[in-house]
Amino acid sequence: MISQFDYLLYPYFIVMNFICCITIFIGGLYIAIHSRKIPIWLRTCLWYVGCSAFFTATTILLGWIFGPQFELSYNNVGIIGEILFKFWIAFTTIVFFFKTVRSDIKHSKLRHIED
Repeated sequence: MISQFDYLLYPYFIVMNFICCITIFIGGLYIAIHSRKIPIWLRTCLWYVGCSAFFTATTILLGWIFGPQFELSYNNVGIIGEILFKFWIAFTTIVFFFKTVRSDIKHSKLRHIED
């Protein structure tokens, strides 16, 4: 049942994945270049996320042009871009988490307990 569902929707998933990757690449590039309010380390993470999304989109495009058996198609090396994409999202989340915890601990002295 699930395999039939996956088989029928696979062409739509790959198109949606391509559109999302291109959007992430363009959005990340635009934010990393034009935003002055986010810290430099976050801009760097956005560059890496965008590059990973661009790599994934490129493998999808190569698979469409040359076929799924091509060495650089999404079926063969697209998982590398997906792993890199998820790694940089996780890395950014971890850095945000630790910076938030550090900030909370640092500013905990300024909090007043009212009775």
